[in-house]
Amino acid sequence: METNEINEVVVKKPHTLRLAIIITVSVLLVFLAGFMAYYYGLVRPKVLASFGYNPNDPITMTATPDYDKGKLLDSVTIDKFKKISGVSIVSPLLAYSAQAQFTSEDKQNDTIVYGVTPNYLRLENISIAYGKSTFTSDNAAEAIVSLHTIKALSKDEPQSSIGKIFSFTLIDIDKDGNLAGKKEISLKVIGISEDEYPSFVYAPINVVNVFNTKSYNKVKIEASNLKNLTAARKEVEAMGFRTLSSADTYNMILDELKYPWTYYLVKFQYPGWLAPDRLNSKY
Repeated sequence: METNEINEVVVKKPHTLRLAIIITVSVLLVFLAGFMAYYYGLVRPKVLASFGYNPNDPITMTATPDYDKGKLLDSVTIDKFKKISGVSIVSPLLAYSAQAQFTSEDKQNDTIVYGVTPNYLRLENISIAYGKSTFTSDNAAEAIVSLHTIKALSKDEPQSSIGKIFSFTLIDIDKDGNLAGKKEISLKVIGISEDEYPSFVYAPINVVNVFNTKSYNKVKIEASNLKNLTAARKEVEAMGFRTLSSADTYNMILDELKYPWTYYLVKFQYPGWLAPDRLNSKY
C-alpha cells in the first residue's frame, strides 16, 4: 500500500509542474499583452502628440541647390515643384549679406536680408515679439527684423523701433565668391521677431531682388501630409536637389518608439530626448 502511494505522488508531480508552468506563462502573456496595449494605445500616442506629430497634417521640406552639379533653383524649377502631386505651397527665398543701420543713426550692423513671400513667413513659423507678422503687400518696402538686429543698432526699447526706417546696403557675391555689386534699399520696420540670435531681416522678395537674381538660395515646399511629402521629396531629389525636413526627425522618433523597450531605454538614458523643442527645426 505504501509503495502505491509513493508511485501516485511521483506520477502527480510532473502534472502539477506543467500546470504551474502553464499558469505562469499564461499570466506573463496576459501581462505582456496588457502592457503592449497600454504602450501602443496610450503611451506612444501621447509621446507623439507631445511632439505635435500627426501624419495627416501639412508638413514642409526645404530644397537647396547643388552648385557642384549645376542644379539651380530658378523659376523653371519652381514651376516644376508646383506641379508635383500633393504639393500645396512652393515658396522661394533670396539671401543677401548686408549692412544695416537706422537712417537717423550712424551705428551699423552686419546682417542677412532674406527676400521672401508671405507664404514663406507662415511656413517658417516666425514668432513675433512686437508689431506685425505679414507685409502689407508683395511690393511693400517693409521689414520684419530679428530682436538681435534691433539691439545691435539701438539702445532704446525694441518696440520703439516699429515704424522706423532702416537703410540696408545689400552685397551681391558671384559664384566665385567675389564682390559683384552693392545696392542700398530702405525698409520700414513693421515687426520684430523674438530671435535673440542671429541677426536677420525678412522683406518682400520683389523689393529685395535689386540685382535681378535668377536663382534662389532655397525653396520651402509644403505637402498636404507626410505621405505626400515623402513622395514629393523623392521627385525633388531625383531632379538633383538636396532636401531637409522635419519629417526626418519624425521618422527618427517613430523608429525610437517602435518598441516599448527602445522607448523606455532611451527615456531613462537620455531624459532630454523627450523635449518637444527637438522638432523646432526650420525645415
